[in-house]
Amino acid sequence: MSFKKLFFPFFFILFLILFSFQASAIVINEILPNPEEFSDAEWLELYSDSTMNLSGYKLDTTGQIYNFGNVNINDYLVIAKNKTSFLSLWPNVSQEKVIEWQGMGLNNAGEPISLLNNNITIDATTYPSFSSRQGKSWARLENQTFTICNLPSPAERNNCSQQTNQTNQTWQNESTIKITDYPDDADFGDSIDIDIKLYRGNTAKYAVYIYIENDEGTDVSDKETLHLDDKYTNYTETVTLELKCKNEEGTYTIVAEGLDEKDTEEIEINKCSEYENQNEESEDNETQASEGTTIGDFTYSLTIPNTIYIGKEIPVNVRIKNDGNEAQDFYVWSYVYNGPKCYSCINDDREENKKSIKINAGSSEEISLQDIVQEAEPGSYKLKIKILQSNLKTPKEFSYDVMIEGNSNSPQQIKETIKTIQSTQSTTPITGAVIESESFSLNKAMPYFLATVSLLLTIYIIVKKV
Repeated sequence: MSFKKLFFPFFFILFLILFSFQASAIVINEILPNPEEFSDAEWLELYSDSTMNLSGYKLDTTGQIYNFGNVNINDYLVIAKNKTSFLSLWPNVSQEKVIEWQGMGLNNAGEPISLLNNNITIDATTYPSFSSRQGKSWARLENQTFTICNLPSPAERNNCSQQTNQTNQTWQNESTIKITDYPDDADFGDSIDIDIKLYRGNTAKYAVYIYIENDEGTDVSDKETLHLDDKYTNYTETVTLELKCKNEEGTYTIVAEGLDEKDTEEIEINKCSEYENQNEESEDNETQASEGTTIGDFTYSLTIPNTIYIGKEIPVNVRIKNDGNEAQDFYVWSYVYNGPKCYSCINDDREENKKSIKINAGSSEEISLQDIVQEAEPGSYKLKIKILQSNLKTPKEFSYDVMIEGNSNSPQQIKETIKTIQSTQSTTPITGAVIESESFSLNKAMPYFLATVSLLLTIYIIVKKV
């Protein structure tokens, strides 16, 4: 077959490839994983420079899949976990540009997000941790890179390019740290919230560490880390510390230090105490159940096992009764821990078994949770259940003493179980201030395709003349 006969099919194939790149004019444009007020108001925004139907498209947020179906996009499209909560925070956004994905769960610790069309990745990005960046977004800039944005703009052009780290010398160069609010006393085994105001001045250091220590300088809580990304910027943060369970009491010191600064406050901490609503053991002594704790219009009845076996599912049942006049949504999750360490968590995600449930007025519903402890020394541990009313920010917490014992599985079975669970987990998200998206990499390749097409066209003209 002559070169002339081969040229046109080859040129046509190249044209189709080139056209397919141009046609993929839809990108992940902005992500807000950690809203300021409503935890279910998180959102993700797509952008298209033309009108498109998204049938066959889907979003993948580390295993959570959303299929769009018959949905159109003509510029911006916002996918919100709860449309009502989102619009209460962003009332100027047109409702027609917002759709709801109730199963969305954007991890505050960061994760990869992918947009696919018929299982082919169209665009993807990995956002860093937003645990200490409440109300900020991960936004695409005009040069197609991403950055942490202080001014989120759903359904509008991203305006993060206007952010600058100002170096005006009238700004304060010294950093400051101030603990502004904390409980006067607490019990070992509790979780406590600490409010902090911070200012990062002209320093290359950006990490601040918060913890509680005794008079010998030994930590009695876990240690939380805040990253302050921008110089000459004020921050207001709330940090939750888990107190290690200890048979002691006295005066301890809350410490917040970093940026070459340090602030401390004193707190009284009591010995570990049993939960006030002591659980009654059932007749077979295998489970413990609460008679029911009533808070406001809702009564919470919980059933958990007394003994946990390594490698076995832990059945946790939560029944919620709604005596109010309106239906209410709840989020429920549980985990096994001892001090700051979680023993039922994978990748230290304490909300991995979170479930949602809707309770109609005058009725009750039950939800079952499953945890698995894969590795732990036999002994006494804590099982915590958290219940978050969707219109509130702080969950209700229920803690129980449980015993962990080994199971009857062979060592090989346990190893295979652990291997299976680990193989299903996504890789640790890459964090950083700026990450290049996959669609940008395709845009970089465009000049090479155009050059190839031009060269082949020139060769064809020369051969034709010959």
